[in-house]
Amino acid sequence: MLQPDPNERFRERRSQARRRRARRRIAAFSVLAVGTAVVALGARFLEEGERAPLQAAQTTAPAAGTTVGADEAAPSTPRELPQEIRGVHVTMGLMSLRGKLNEYLALVDEGMTAVQIDVKDENGEVAFASPVAPLATRVGAARDYYEPERVAQRVHAKGLYLIGRVVVFDLHSYNHMRDGVGSTFADPAQNPEINLGTGSMNRLRWGQIVDRWLADIRDCDYFGRRLDVRENVKFFGGHLPGWIHANFPETVCALAIEVKKFFMDEWTGQLDARQHEALGRILARAAEGVAEELQKPIA
Repeated sequence: MLQPDPNERFRERRSQARRRRARRRIAAFSVLAVGTAVVALGARFLEEGERAPLQAAQTTAPAAGTTVGADEAAPSTPRELPQEIRGVHVTMGLMSLRGKLNEYLALVDEGMTAVQIDVKDENGEVAFASPVAPLATRVGAARDYYEPERVAQRVHAKGLYLIGRVVVFDLHSYNHMRDGVGSTFADPAQNPEINLGTGSMNRLRWGQIVDRWLADIRDCDYFGRRLDVRENVKFFGGHLPGWIHANFPETVCALAIEVKKFFMDEWTGQLDARQHEALGRILARAAEGVAEELQKPIA
């Protein structure tokens, strides 16, 4: 059986981007024939919309070869989330090379929407010194690979998202009528309708995210009542959240969500579509709250 090519979407986006650039170039050349004033306008459009060199408006020397426009400020309000996150991962070493950030930011014309830049590597080095992380400076781990504020300003000026924290929703459902068809339901005291497992995470680091998710879920009206939502009662989080928190404790939060199968008959598979759809809406609303929380400073 023929299988769809997983790279087809990428090739199509790249082809569309090339066609858009070609149309812009044709339009720019056409404008040249109109007159000097229009030529100036077209040149300004090209400079601001396409080239925007990283060295422009430089006022102070950058750290370790990273050049960023000093007058480019980040938006004062959060931007609308892109429909699809398409980003690149940039290591600290690459960030130290002059002009490298330019190359990656140019990928916005190929459909890129986000950039993820390392702040700490597998050797324990931290990309920059910061007053909020004095331990890194004290133990000699802080380096001078780039200036984070200036890099963030440049990335945001290109309309890209700078990925600093990630939340993974590890969503499952669990049985509560294990003794057969028509058997008694498991004790609700030990089997909440929604169980959030946070056993492997640093709760002090991610409490702001966890508390917002719990509050939003508990606040939703579920057919005239509130859902029974509790933390670390039936499950504490399995292998995937444990691996994530062991390898990315400061940058990735995995919420292990277990929904009791009260929305279906777990022996026949008969689904209560009304309840199932309502749960989907509630979980989607809670995810939106987490997205809002990620755009706030860590408390």
